[in-house]
Amino acid sequence: MNIVSLNCNGLHSYSSKFPSFEDMLDSFNADIICLQKIKLAREKLQPELINLNRYYAFYQFSQSKTANGGVATFCKKDTACPVFAKEGFLQPENNNHDLEGRCLVTDHQEFVLFNVYFPTNGNGERIPFKSWFFYIIQYEMEKLVSGGKNVILATDLSFSHHEIDHYDPDSTLAEMGLDSFNEHRGRQWLTILLSSDRFFDAYRLLYTNQKGYTYYKTPEMKAENKGCRLDYFIVSKKIADQYVEDLKILPHKIPSLPSDQVIGHCPIKLTLSSYHSAIPSEPPTSCAKFYNEFSFEKHRSLNMYFQGEEAKEICKKVKRSGVEPENTKNNEKFNKKFEMDGVELCTHGEPAIVQEVKKEGKNKGRPFFTCARPPGHPRDPEARCGFFKWADESKSAPVCEHDMPAVVRRVQKEGANHGKWYYRCRKNMKQGQCGFFKWADALNNQMRNDKKRQEPKDE
Repeated sequence: MNIVSLNCNGLHSYSSKFPSFEDMLDSFNADIICLQKIKLAREKLQPELINLNRYYAFYQFSQSKTANGGVATFCKKDTACPVFAKEGFLQPENNNHDLEGRCLVTDHQEFVLFNVYFPTNGNGERIPFKSWFFYIIQYEMEKLVSGGKNVILATDLSFSHHEIDHYDPDSTLAEMGLDSFNEHRGRQWLTILLSSDRFFDAYRLLYTNQKGYTYYKTPEMKAENKGCRLDYFIVSKKIADQYVEDLKILPHKIPSLPSDQVIGHCPIKLTLSSYHSAIPSEPPTSCAKFYNEFSFEKHRSLNMYFQGEEAKEICKKVKRSGVEPENTKNNEKFNKKFEMDGVELCTHGEPAIVQEVKKEGKNKGRPFFTCARPPGHPRDPEARCGFFKWADESKSAPVCEHDMPAVVRRVQKEGANHGKWYYRCRKNMKQGQCGFFKWADALNNQMRNDKKRQEPKDE
């Protein structure tokens, strides 16, 4: 059993350097691939990141605009399919606390795997959050071990543990405001965790006094082997005693790019022996293959706009392609229908509704498109999806006489046009506002459609 961990610094940008997404996964020659800092929102997922021939995909996305994270775990179908997977922290008391997309847990029967992207150093305001995060992960791991489970943590810790893990340990002290290398809170936490004889740094377990770096800042530093070890496999005692066979820091193998020119994080590969768990025939329901927006059932909404054989034919095309309705470029009738109506589609393939920001602040009164369905649990197939788009940033927004994007406003004056949306110059009178004016037809058409859908129908 081989497990790879890598901070890929953007899943799209990293995988784009390979012939295909699955070629990228195959290049690691591993049963499980744990990727951190994927920098990917769920609404940006494409079918090729979901419908894989040899792997099941599991994602945890960041819901916070302040975080640039997210993690993903890819498990080979025939050797490493988990029996359970959890997005975010595992224990019920910690549910819904991972808003930055930093933790993804998969249960492989003989061990539970944590794929974690720890918070980076950042500024002083983040210290309480980082300290809290350290101990939440420790609590989760210790609770499993106390219950008889084996645990593996695959992670980018964002710091080096010991001085041997950094080419110049004193160089970061002034930058981080430290008097000594071991004053770092993360290092203190990891030292306490590993001193309990319950968890072990797999690399140091095998290579006690050997220098090994997983991160290089520049090609020149890489050439001179001036790096640091930021990426770790932390394993519980039974895994350390009976399973760990090897751990390698892998060279970068990116097609068409010389390995000495590829900087950033290196993949690390943990090799386990004696792994004999039975493989389930189907992955857990949190697997990406079950995401609602990629299910054919969610395309039944096409029947709202097309009838009879026309609807059946379009649904067949969507099912074969695995592409969302709004991306069905080959269907001319489909696209023209919604261009004419000025309709925005949510990820269900259904018309979105227009709403205004009610909260006080700079965006108060600003219109946006959102899913028309009622809110509910993320796994409820009938609940509201995460679709969101500012109405004044849609493709229909024009430019004013200053050649600047116009801003959308609503008619407040009582009369025939009350409540209608229009575009005007975003500058105010003092800044030299031009006389540009245009009715926001797409928005107004959308609101008329919303109103019609809300009107009671005759029985």
